[in-house]
Amino acid sequence: MNGFAKTNRSSTNAMQELSCESLLNYGRALCLFISQKTDRKPVVLVGRDTQRLSEVLEAAFVAGVTCAGGDCIRLGIVPVPAISYLVPKRKADIGVMLCTSPEDRQHSGIRLFSSSGFYLSCDETEKIENLAATAADIPENITNAQLGRQIIDTKAQWDYNRKIISQINTHLHGVKVAVDCANGACSYTAKNVFEGVGASCDIINAEPDGTNTNCIWGQSNTAAIKNYVVDKHYAAGIVFDGEGDKIGVVDETGAVVDNDRLLSIFAQFYKSQNVLKESTVVTSTATNLGVANLCESIDCNVVCAKNGERYIAEKMLNSKYSLGGDANSHIFFESDIPVSDAQLTALRLIEVMVRSGKKLSELASVMERCGQVVLNIQINPKCKEIWKNDKKLVDYIEKCSQELGKNARIIVRECSNDENTSIRVLVEGKNFDEINDYAMKIADKIKERVRPPKKSQTKS
Repeated sequence: MNGFAKTNRSSTNAMQELSCESLLNYGRALCLFISQKTDRKPVVLVGRDTQRLSEVLEAAFVAGVTCAGGDCIRLGIVPVPAISYLVPKRKADIGVMLCTSPEDRQHSGIRLFSSSGFYLSCDETEKIENLAATAADIPENITNAQLGRQIIDTKAQWDYNRKIISQINTHLHGVKVAVDCANGACSYTAKNVFEGVGASCDIINAEPDGTNTNCIWGQSNTAAIKNYVVDKHYAAGIVFDGEGDKIGVVDETGAVVDNDRLLSIFAQFYKSQNVLKESTVVTSTATNLGVANLCESIDCNVVCAKNGERYIAEKMLNSKYSLGGDANSHIFFESDIPVSDAQLTALRLIEVMVRSGKKLSELASVMERCGQVVLNIQINPKCKEIWKNDKKLVDYIEKCSQELGKNARIIVRECSNDENTSIRVLVEGKNFDEINDYAMKIADKIKERVRPPKKSQTKS
């Protein structure tokens, strides 16, 4: 869970019911939560994305905060990283980002940040959700003098822009890139940020109308910019998601430079410049093995955190590492923990291109991607977690791992949702036939040792 509020506990980080009533109650619940921890007036900072629905829900949320006696600082439309940065700067108790996606409800929800700018803990988030569920029953006996205020923060975007610009010490003129803002929050900041560091760029899709944000994040985001980059001879194409924390990149040939390659580019360059702290890169379990192989070749350590941006940020913060990333379009630098900042990532990538004098395709070629085989084996929900104590199964997986050696990797983990439970087998390596063979062997062993789901539970 990455600091999202939601009404169920699944891995989607989504709030299933985003309504004016639920946001009104959520605002009241936040004030109650803060009041239980402090004896002063609650101060809540709120930002939103470009969706029209977010504007409506923001009004309900602000009403909930102020009617419960809290002050609400409204930032307007800002990227998610701006919330994390401005919560401590504005001395707020909690920061809130409203994210709505009519096309993809699993990416709708409320991001919550503590007074330090880090994500609220899962326990704190759950406590607020529980308070929100009963907030409608809280008596409204507050007087007019006790009502909170709403404060419009007109400097939020500029303060955030200035923070990003201050991170770049190289004049970025000379490398021309195309920047697609997907009509999201970066539409209001990208021009000033890129011009502020002298970057040569053409910004497209930066005219949000409340309904035209590209909400579906994935390979489709870079598909639209590929031909644009090639036809107009740009050095790179950069795409931001609607919230400004994820990045998509294509090189001058239109080829996608995925997050694993981006992480490799930064690792190699920062290592060569002796600025990679502890000579260490933080990755997730979903990061391609090719990143670890590249790091080994340049005498760089790899620390693997659990999958999820929160866990990478925590690992970097606790150990004071300066570079990390996952396979879900997030790159982290020491200066922007705990939230990955897509615009800062883009500028740092251009900085590497300027200082190295290399084309992006050449930089991206440093990493050799390993092949992956992923198999999902459905199991009986009664076997959840229990299979991990099966010594014969665990020993067999370890035996396969030893046989494959250090140039391959096996990850076996459990995946659950409301409909089924499965064991996911991921095998990585350079020899596809070999890793496919081992993946099948492990899958067969799991089927032999673990009970399958009942037929009535299997949906066609």
